[in-house]
Amino acid sequence: KVSLDDPVEKTLQTVADVYFKSSSLMNKHELDNGSNVKYFINCGLVRSYGDKIIQHKAQDIRNNHFNNNVKKILGLFDQNSIDKYSHDFINKVYSSLLSKIIRSNDLGLIIKPKKSKTIYKRLYNETKDLLKLAIQKKKCYIFTSSGHYQSNIPVSMAAYASDICLHTSLAASTAAIECAV
Repeated sequence: KVSLDDPVEKTLQTVADVYFKSSSLMNKHELDNGSNVKYFINCGLVRSYGDKIIQHKAQDIRNNHFNNNVKKILGLFDQNSIDKYSHDFINKVYSSLLSKIIRSNDLGLIIKPKKSKTIYKRLYNETKDLLKLAIQKKKCYIFTSSGHYQSNIPVSMAAYASDICLHTSLAASTAAIECAV
């Protein structure tokens, strides 16, 4: 279980000896839907086991990577950009937010890119300059750790370290949904 279960979907039925689900409520929905399952194993949310560790690391980021004047932190989930149009859009978003936090005394920004390996290739020089300045002023933190294909940092870490989160794309809002769960 890594994502949202829709209990009202009546066209999906499961036939299994053993089925891992997030909760006994979801088991009931399966049975009400006509599924044929011998044994349910409730395992909860896949990443919930590390919540305390993630919260601790998020607090560490808040405490140690921002200057003392920063009181409110915006979190930005960067969905990725793949072409000139989306690069232009991402750069406008970054430039706007970075300019705002640099001018403000009490605002900070945490950036959680989906594809942290390519973030500096996708940002234009002016945007990179703003990012560098914001980081130097301890007004911005960017997650740059990456797995083979995308960031290996859970979005919840950025959410826990932030007061409010923004997403660069409503069409691909899985990061926001993961944080809500």
